[in-house]
Amino acid sequence: MTTPTFPSSVQPDWGMNPKVKPRVNRTDFGDGYTQRSSDGINTISLSVSLTWTNVTNAERDTLIDFFVAMGAITAFWWQKPGDTTPLLWTCGSWDDKSISAGYYVVTAVFQQEFDPQ
Repeated sequence: MTTPTFPSSVQPDWGMNPKVKPRVNRTDFGDGYTQRSSDGINTISLSVSLTWTNVTNAERDTLIDFFVAMGAITAFWWQKPGDTTPLLWTCGSWDDKSISAGYYVVTAVFQQEFDPQ
């Protein structure tokens, strides 16, 4: 099965703020000593909150239809603005809000994934 690619026809607003969350196993001992180790081989992953402002009804449908089709399960390729290579992501939450007749604000959170390719 081919990995889908996020539709490039609708670009998010600039100013996204990627969050980094390392996965660490941590054991605290009674005497104040702590031992830490990485949890797996891909221990540093990103999440990105994205916003699309003033999108048309058709653009909104493109975004929402894609998110629904992926169902927060299927990973897709997406390249952050300024990056040179796309990464794998899932979208686990999104919403849209009407801001005027025929225009919307869509927000979504993308989580980096490390599926084998």
